[in-house]
Amino acid sequence: MIKNKNNSDGSTVHVMMSNPLYIRKEVLKTAIDTTKLLKYFEDIKGVRERKVVYIEKLSNNLNDAWLLTKKFHEVLPKAEEEKKEIKHEIKPEGKKPIKIIKIKEVKAQPKSKIDLELESIEERLRNIKI
Repeated sequence: MIKNKNNSDGSTVHVMMSNPLYIRKEVLKTAIDTTKLLKYFEDIKGVRERKVVYIEKLSNNLNDAWLLTKKFHEVLPKAEEEKKEIKHEIKPEGKKPIKIIKIKEVKAQPKSKIDLELESIEERLRNIKI
């Protein structure tokens, strides 16, 4: 490791570092891992924000549906008929044919700045030889 030693007169003395390429490579690996973690954290943060928005929308929709069903039941005429049990026989059907669904091709999204920087760091890492 690099050690800086300050003399009493304030000058700096440098010490030789053993295996500098290995240390450089490890620093680059750490930078890559940190960048990936930060990107993952930002993605999770976005997902959480969207989740909150969707939960609020769902709550509003459920409240609206509850109010509408309540109004619907109030408007329905009340009929007093004898309740009869109706038995339905369920006939087993044969095998249903399998529907084939075509999947649309997804266009590749342009890479963000973080992805481009990450690729450049990984390329430099591959070029370093110990």
